[in-house]
Amino acid sequence: MASGVMFILIPAGLGVVSCLFILFYVSFTSNFFIHSHRIHLTFNSTLNNSFVANPTIQTHTHVQFNGNHVNDNDVFHDRDAFVDNYEEMNRSLKIYVYPHLKDDPFSNVLLAVDFEPGGNYASESYFKKVLKMSHFITRDPSNADLFFLPFSIARLRHDPRVGINGIKDFIKSYIFNISHEYP
Repeated sequence: MASGVMFILIPAGLGVVSCLFILFYVSFTSNFFIHSHRIHLTFNSTLNNSFVANPTIQTHTHVQFNGNHVNDNDVFHDRDAFVDNYEEMNRSLKIYVYPHLKDDPFSNVLLAVDFEPGGNYASESYFKKVLKMSHFITRDPSNADLFFLPFSIARLRHDPRVGINGIKDFIKSYIFNISHEYP
């Protein structure tokens, strides 16, 4: 009976000790358990069209693992520069989405869906729907900062005319056609 209990306790004990050693190793060799410096923007309850309404910045002091303080005055840590740039981007960024008609042979791949998206690729559909309604969209390509090619990889995969193996060729052809239609 004692040997049966030992037969169970030895592997269990080794497992617990191994887990403790791994946790100890990870805690001393990575930043996994250290909270990094984050900028937290909180917004008022009434948002305007630019998505930014009086951001309030909450800061946290940040000390590196070795005890040194992080220089928050560098360009990448300048909160005021970030907020100013973000507000400017929100006011001025313009995105041109290449237009397609509902009767286009590949409208199922190119247009935003009319239904509530679901499944693994719902974020792709939500992105297209939200972008289409956002203040970033411009109808004039000469005013655009970015150009969005609205094809859906998920829908291309499931389209029997394209499939997984035809995605590369479809995109190549699509870009060729767009570049000739919108020089």
